[in-house]
Amino acid sequence: MAFACYENGVQVSEILQRIDEAVEQEFSEEEVTDFQHRDKNKEANVMEWVAKAISEPMQGAVQIDLFLRDGVKICQLMNKIKEGSIKHHCIMAGTTEARKNNIQLFLEAALAYGLPSKYLFEVDDLLCLKRISRVTRCLYVLAVLASKDFAYHGPKLETVYQPKERKISMPECDRANMANVNISNIFWNLMEDAERRSSNHVASRRRRPSLVEFKE
Repeated sequence: MAFACYENGVQVSEILQRIDEAVEQEFSEEEVTDFQHRDKNKEANVMEWVAKAISEPMQGAVQIDLFLRDGVKICQLMNKIKEGSIKHHCIMAGTTEARKNNIQLFLEAALAYGLPSKYLFEVDDLLCLKRISRVTRCLYVLAVLASKDFAYHGPKLETVYQPKERKISMPECDRANMANVNISNIFWNLMEDAERRSSNHVASRRRRPSLVEFKE
């Protein structure tokens, strides 16, 4: 379990909330298109993380669906994250049935590890390449969970979500007031310069005190 070392349930809730925020931010376009949209950069980053975690370097440019389709590597990944998650003799390759079994074993192990069920994918999403973006999202969340697990010492996903700063829009009335203040400041500065240049008439004129006079 990813949160086995956490005694404070509030901390776990906060982590899960931040994960939800990150997923909402990172996979908004995929969700809108029912996960038909695929982001090649996300897929590459997730695939690179998986390859590093299982110590299997990628040979050239490999697509995530071909890299993970048989389910073997994601089963190996779960065992790297949490040893003994999936029994090695249960991981098989070759037939379609074996691939399906591997993917199902991974999904069960990921759920047991603490991955929220809403971030799991269907077997056919990977086996039949129906919605690869759901697979990418699942592995993304798994990577974040593993990074919060004190018992996991493997590589971390390089792309970490950073909340974007919200730009506060200034109301039009405030903009107008700010513009008036700036214009007023410019006007008074020009007036003060004119008064300083007209030294022959300074004594006879009443003027707005200059800010320079108060600095002494």
